[in-house]
Amino acid sequence: MGASEAFYTRTLGLRLSDRIIGGPVFLDSGPGDHHVFGFVAAAHLGLHHSSWMVSEPA
Repeated sequence: MGASEAFYTRTLGLRLSDRIIGGPVFLDSGPGDHHVFGFVAAAHLGLHHSSWMVSEPA
């Protein structure tokens, strides 16, 4: 998870929100966001968690 955390923080400007020792790392993108990405060790590669804020339809 170190390489993923480094890429998303250095390249995309996300910030560390939470880290669980030996477990997932969560990153946020600004005020009001608890986290937008969670990196969790898994048996297979892929996107396992993301959250997005969207507007309600008018």
